[in-house]
Amino acid sequence: GRNPATLISRSAFSRPLLTEMLRFSIPMMLGYELSGIVLNVGDRYVVQALLGEKSLGVYAAAYNLCQYVQTIAIASVGQAVMPIYMQIWDEKGKAATIEFINNVLIWYVLLVAPVVAGMAAVGPDLLLLLASSKYAAGSVIIPWVMMGMAVDGVSALMGAGLFIERQSNIIMRLVILSAISNVVLNILLIPQIGLVGPAVATLASYAMFSLAMARWGALCLSVRVPWSSLGRACLASIVMFEAVSALHFEGPLVTIIARVGAGVVIYSLLIVAMEPRARATITSLWRRLTSRP
Repeated sequence: GRNPATLISRSAFSRPLLTEMLRFSIPMMLGYELSGIVLNVGDRYVVQALLGEKSLGVYAAAYNLCQYVQTIAIASVGQAVMPIYMQIWDEKGKAATIEFINNVLIWYVLLVAPVVAGMAAVGPDLLLLLASSKYAAGSVIIPWVMMGMAVDGVSALMGAGLFIERQSNIIMRLVILSAISNVVLNILLIPQIGLVGPAVATLASYAMFSLAMARWGALCLSVRVPWSSLGRACLASIVMFEAVSALHFEGPLVTIIARVGAGVVIYSLLIVAMEPRARATITSLWRRLTSRP
């Protein structure tokens, strides 16, 4: 016979729950997702219209490379953290949620800053290796696009209050405004600075979106930007970039491997020396390892 646990009971249907789910999901689907697509790829249509298909191909190749890194190193953070802080909010309350997000923000800037600097250092060789020399001109946009993606990645943390309070209408409006600003900035900047224009527009649009998310999210949940940790991470990343950029070998693959390896070592040593949180973590791990019988 049929398992009673799998049967759907009409009495268990909740119309208020369905209404709440639709109220949250429809703006997220129609506004957030569609406008997010415009924010992500709208610049390509403007590039094609103003600079032509050849420039579009160069821009798209470099942008796609940045997106691969974003998927691995940046976007995964927001996807993993959001359900965690929602659970903490339900189980432990506001104070614990703020503490968790503030801690994640520190580690986010410590880990993402060297990714941006590292891509600036190895991006041109990586683009040459994965694409070809005819796309080499696109390397100029890599630092700008990576900075924009790093800023965008923090929006789920800075605007946590909006997600917790399910303010999908506000989120939708902010994404729409950011998408519109991105297209407008592209139209203004591309004639002035060429292929760098859409990359700068990307950074500016993502920055506006993250700031707006932080502003509105603070009405429910005020989180703290770790300015001191951000400053140390940026300083260490700049030093790392300058050091590894001096490394040149025959062939892009060897250069990439050498720069990545040296960059990891240099940044790790600098950030452990400069950042108390990183130093405390390393010390704790060392004690655990040495205390084992």
